[in-house]
Amino acid sequence: MLKKKLASRFLITAGWLAAITILRWDWGRYLFLFWLGGILGGFLIDSDQLFYLWTFPKKEASLAVRQLFRHRQWQLAVKLLASTSRQRVKLAFHNAPFQVFFTIFGFWVLTSTTSWFGRGMVIVMLLALLQEEIELLLINQDKFLRQRLFWLLQKPLSLKQQKLFVVLMSFFFLGLNLLLI
Repeated sequence: MLKKKLASRFLITAGWLAAITILRWDWGRYLFLFWLGGILGGFLIDSDQLFYLWTFPKKEASLAVRQLFRHRQWQLAVKLLASTSRQRVKLAFHNAPFQVFFTIFGFWVLTSTTSWFGRGMVIVMLLALLQEEIELLLINQDKFLRQRLFWLLQKPLSLKQQKLFVVLMSFFFLGLNLLLI
């Protein structure tokens, strides 16, 4: 499961970065920084899984993972984190308000900084969020998507509203990519 998720994330990230690389011909020395930021951003977006361990320390999976970290059993801890990731719904980065804020932040980064490292990181973080949301919609996990994306909102949203949110975020994401070319 973990290998499949990492392979999927890597292939989509590499494909997207390659497409941007091809569409923007004149890179100079910044191409390496863009790719490095992108690869880091692909992993950084899932760091909220680790934050969950400290925000909900009494949960069974949190206790088990923390115990494995204490005993320096890194591989087992990562495997347990991956296998129990569906149990963690209230994540800091995988929710709709954060995604809207981060899209606005991404626009600011792409328009007001010259850091290609930061640009790569931001665009791949947004790509990873969208990839997960689209995959959940494609496998008919709309209930889980609603729990993960909209747990901060008081009013439950319909499947149509969820799809509209994902479509709108996809258009904003594509618009942000135009700023890279």
